[in-house]
Amino acid sequence: MTRSPIVFQLRERVVRPAIPAVENRHLVVREHPLVLGGPSGSLISFSADGLTVTGADATLGDVLLEGGARVEARVEAERLELRSVDDALFFRVRQAARLRRLELRIDGRGPGTLGVGETTFWTSGRWTEHRVGRAFRLRVPYAYPESGGGDIRIALVFGEIEITRVALVPPGEPEDVIRLR
Repeated sequence: MTRSPIVFQLRERVVRPAIPAVENRHLVVREHPLVLGGPSGSLISFSADGLTVTGADATLGDVLLEGGARVEARVEAERLELRSVDDALFFRVRQAARLRRLELRIDGRGPGTLGVGETTFWTSGRWTEHRVGRAFRLRVPYAYPESGGGDIRIALVFGEIEITRVALVPPGEPEDVIRLR
C-alpha cells in the first residue's frame, strides 16, 4: 500500500493537470504541477527533513522534486542529490515576482552538466545547459518577459551533482542576507 501511486500523490500534495501536445512532430505531455498548501519564499535549502523554502521575498513557490530514469531526486543530509538524468528540482516564479529582473543562484558540487528550463503549460520555452565543476556557484539571469516562462526546472543532464542551495533573488542581493522562516 505504501508503494501505491495514489498514496504517493496524496503524500506529495501535488495536482498535475496535463494535456497532450505535438512538438517538433513528436507527441509530448505538458504538465502544470500545483503544490497544494506549499510554501513560498526566495531560498530553497536542504536538510534531513527534506527541502525547506525560506525568505521574506516570495519570488518562488510550487516547489517539488522530480525523478529521472531510476528514482526521483532526493535530499540527503544538507544537499539535493541528482544522480539520474532528468532528476530535477521544479518551482514556479510567483506572479508578483515576474515583474522584476531576478537572478537564479545555484550552489553545489560535482562535475557534470545542469540544465535550466524556463517553460509554461503551453510552450516548451527556453533550455540552457551549464557545465559545472567540483564546487560551483551558478548565476543565471531571469527576466520573465525574455524568458520561456515562469515554470523553472533545474535538471541533471550529465554527471552526478549535489545542490546545496537555490535562490531566486534580485541580482544585487548579498549572499549572506538574513532569511526569515
